Amino acid sequence: MMKKLLTALLIALAVVLIMAAVTVFFPRGTAGEESSAADSLAPTEMLVVPSDMPEGIFMSVPQGFTETSSQYYTKYYVKDDASVIITGEDMSLRYAEIDNYTESVIDQYKESVDEFQLIEDEVVTVSNTRAHLLEFSYAIIGDNARQDFKCTTAVMIYRNNAYLVTCKSHADTYQNYREVFRMALSTIRLSDPAEGTALPIEESIPETEESVPETAVQTEAEPEDSVQP
Repeated sequence: MMKKLLTALLIALAVVLIMAAVTVFFPRGTAGEESSAADSLAPTEMLVVPSDMPEGIFMSVPQGFTETSSQYYTKYYVKDDASVIITGEDMSLRYAEIDNYTESVIDQYKESVDEFQLIEDEVVTVSNTRAHLLEFSYAIIGDNARQDFKCTTAVMIYRNNAYLVTCKSHADTYQNYREVFRMALSTIRLSDPAEGTALPIEESIPETEESVPETAVQTEAEPEDSVQP
């Protein structure tokens, strides 16, 4: 009887060891299976930008993007493999100038992702405040998977708050969203929540150039009443 029990225990232990080996050598999930925007939100973004939806920002979310959440973000917007993430942090307890803050965001991406490449760093005006519009590519490379992304990010500081609006998709579909992202970013307006003038996130972009707010993103060299989508 004791011999049979010992044999059963040895068989059970062997099964457990075989299952563990299968898990190690054949891990579940590959880059091809992670096709949705929610799945593509890696912890990398959490390391780079704050996770809270800030107050004091207005933006029209592109049509077709729907609100969702994840373990990393309380609220963001997705459409297929594309995402729009609006984050911010309170800067009242520390001093930061927009150029230095932008450099810190770039440095954090370089440290957190693989093959980071800055494509463009454009100085723009948002709510009469100097800001940066970044376009870049990067990869997330694991032992058995790789994902390539392209991204457009607006980096802003207004009063005591820093804001980042991150628009991204997989690299092979990014061109389909690029103009949509820039149009949405052109609708950004900022206010001071302490003054009780917080502005909402709206879920549609203007369909005509005339409907874009006058305080939207503008290039630094252009007059304030012009719009740069």
